[in-house]
Parts: sequence; C-alpha cells; structure tokens
Amino acid sequence: MYGVWFFANCVRGALSISVLMMLWLWNRGDYKGGVMTTWHCTPSASWSSRSHVFWAYVTFSSIS
Repeated sequence: MYGVWFFANCVRGALSISVLMMLWLWNRGDYKGGVMTTWHCTPSASWSSRSHVFWAYVTFSSIS
C-alpha cells in the first residue's frame, strides 16, 4: 500500500506545482496572444482536485 500512497503523493505534488507555475506564467503575461485561455484552467483544477481526493482515500484506507 505504500507504493500506491507514494504514487498518489507524487502526482498530487506534481499537479500542484504545475498549477502554480501555470498561474504564475499567466499573471506574468507569457500566455498572451491566445496560447492559453481560461478554459485551460478548468481541467487543471479538476485533475488537481481528483488527485487530492485519491490521495486522501489511499491515506485513510491504509490507516485502518
């Protein structure tokens, strides 16, 4: 079960860092010109939320 927890934790961290980098580049102005729209933010947040829920499920199921 540790391997699944480690995988979930790594995915959670990678998605969190990618969302933070995306927001930082958005605010800096690198995505001007239609490279990225607000529609792209929705799937990123959705995947991040799903990975957090999966991580929580694995964490709480391994405790009991």
